[in-house]
This record gives sequence, C-alpha cells and structure tokens, in this order.
Amino acid sequence: MFFVHYRDVQGDKTHFRETFHDNGPTDMVRMLDIYSKSGFDGPIRPDHAPALAGEAENGKSSGYTIGGKVLAFGYMKGIMEARGLRYE
Repeated sequence: MFFVHYRDVQGDKTHFRETFHDNGPTDMVRMLDIYSKSGFDGPIRPDHAPALAGEAENGKSSGYTIGGKVLAFGYMKGIMEARGLRYE
C-alpha cells in the first residue's frame, strides 16, 4: 500500500456522501491503530470532506475545500498524539 486516503462516507457505492472524519460510520480511530499495528509507514492524507459555510461554489462542494481538510488534519494529529503514534 503506497498511501492511505483517509476519508469516511455514508451510504453505498452508488449513493453516498462524504462525512466529516469524526462524524461517519467508520471507527476512524481504530483505522489509524490498524495502520500503525500493521507497520504501515507511508503517507496518510485526508481526502474529501463536506464544505463549511461559505466554501461551496454555486451551492456545490468539490470535496476538496480547506475547512474540512484543516479539521481532518487536526483530528488525525490529535488521535495520533493521544495514541502515541508516530507522524511526521
């Protein structure tokens, strides 16, 4: 595995929407534990998050807005620090 695309969604493969990383159906804390315990040492990057107020263009979000990314990085970093996981 080259890198982890850290994201969460609600729905199924044909009808889904991205969720904030701390608000989806997946235990994202457990996922970071699993990556660490398996020896994964590659990049982990958040991807796709809902837009925050004022970020969507014409009422639509690309999934790559900055507010969701900032939240995701803080969420990931907080989990890693709390769990004693290494990150760079």
